[in-house]
Amino acid sequence: LERMATEARRRADLVEAERAARAQRIVQRVTVEPGVPSTARDTLMRHIGRISTGADVAMSVEIKAGAEAMPNASGYYRLRESAMVVAAEPPVMPQAGKAYSATIFGVSDVASTTAEVYEQLVTHEYGHHIHVGNHARVDGLIRQAFRVACPERNVVITAAKLSGGKVPKARGGDSPEGSVSVYGTSNHLEFFAEAFTAWHHQHGWMKANRPIAYNMVKRVLEVLSGG
Repeated sequence: LERMATEARRRADLVEAERAARAQRIVQRVTVEPGVPSTARDTLMRHIGRISTGADVAMSVEIKAGAEAMPNASGYYRLRESAMVVAAEPPVMPQAGKAYSATIFGVSDVASTTAEVYEQLVTHEYGHHIHVGNHARVDGLIRQAFRVACPERNVVITAAKLSGGKVPKARGGDSPEGSVSVYGTSNHLEFFAEAFTAWHHQHGWMKANRPIAYNMVKRVLEVLSGG
């Protein structure tokens, strides 16, 4: 039994070492603002090592002090620069600890602690990174899933574009349609980022309740791993 336990620990250590090496290859630069907790960088790198795929491209990360990375947002992704920007201490929402439901505005809204919100924020922004970084390989697949899952929202988006108007933002209380969250109906980019977050943090619920989004993420990960 002792030998088995030692072997299990050795294998676990090898997995963690490979994940750490993967994260180091992906994250080329991390900029940390003064006042950010010392654990924030290590937590981010460890989590990216866990959720990375088989076709990750290089990126940079900025970790901001406090609850916001920009006004009214705890995180965002700069597409042209392949840069994730996240707040180190994003707020815990009033829905924290509640059973998950697609009527929740965003996947991380039910996270119970700042640490959980931070991890899910990183997952969401990393979802944008693997989508944009592998655009030619997966964007068509994601757009098609979004059209099928959220037909009403697609009508709104198309009408706004044809009229030259601004696409209205998704708001709390809107129908989530086939998205994992209301925020995921915003556009195909957020549809995938929210689904990718749910894949890692609400996997069982997503598999049982959102088959289009679930199968989309599954297929994207298969494509990126060479399947």
